[in-house]
Amino acid sequence: MVIFLIAGHETTSELLLFILYYLLKNLHALQKVHAEVDQYTEITVDTSNQLKYTQDCLV
Repeated sequence: MVIFLIAGHETTSELLLFILYYLLKNLHALQKVHAEVDQYTEITVDTSNQLKYTQDCLV
C-alpha cells in the first residue's frame, strides 16, 4: 500500500482500475476479499496487515 501512496496518481488509478476489473471478472475472489474485509468494523494499519488474501490480490 505504501507503494501506491508514493507512485504517481495516474499509475495508481490505473492499477486500482486493473485490480477492480479482474476482481469483477473473478467473482469468487471478489467474494473472498469482501468476506475478509467484512470481518473488521474499522480498517486500520494493524487490521490491514491481517487482510492476507486482500493483500495477495493487490500485489
